[in-house]
Amino acid sequence: HLPGAVNDVLTGVQRNAKRLNLLIDQLLTFRKIETGNLKIVLRHDDLGAFVNDVFHAFDALAQQRNITYTLQLHIDSQPRWFDRDKLENILYNLLANAFKYTDEGGNITLTIREEMVKRDTTPSPTLVIEVSDNGIGIDEAHVSHIFERFYRTPQGSNIKGTGIGLALTRDLVEAMNGAIMVTSKVGQGSTFTVTLPCGKEAFPG
Repeated sequence: HLPGAVNDVLTGVQRNAKRLNLLIDQLLTFRKIETGNLKIVLRHDDLGAFVNDVFHAFDALAQQRNITYTLQLHIDSQPRWFDRDKLENILYNLLANAFKYTDEGGNITLTIREEMVKRDTTPSPTLVIEVSDNGIGIDEAHVSHIFERFYRTPQGSNIKGTGIGLALTRDLVEAMNGAIMVTSKVGQGSTFTVTLPCGKEAFPG
């Protein structure tokens, strides 16, 4: 076994390497979006099991920071059409953002449900994703800017991050014919809501 100090250093190196890889992947995805080369790869799969896997990836962080971390999954086990890689990126970025701006002992909730929403006058299945926290919140004057690349709100200026996670999330949501919005109050927290079609007919070709 390695001495504790050495192990801590190696753990830090591994963590930083993962962050660098994530940043590179995000920048490459931005490039694909800009050049029109981003492909939607749909799979007919168990969405609930997939969401569970992503959700529980943050269990250790929630325990470490004494955060009440809750999943409200309001969908059945029937397979649905979705792009695993892009949905994983969206969920990961929204959850990572919530943890970044929520103090120790706070609350974060991921809610997943399905609604029938009219698209071109025809009701179609739509996935609704909500990530809510009781963190530092966002001033109303800055809400319209948070999906811009490298934008940092004054409240979060001292918090580490690349400033591109939410911008990429918006671009991925829009690439999948979805929408994203946020409601927030300073000192009370934020709720990010994403709506995505989960029927194959929404992705012709």
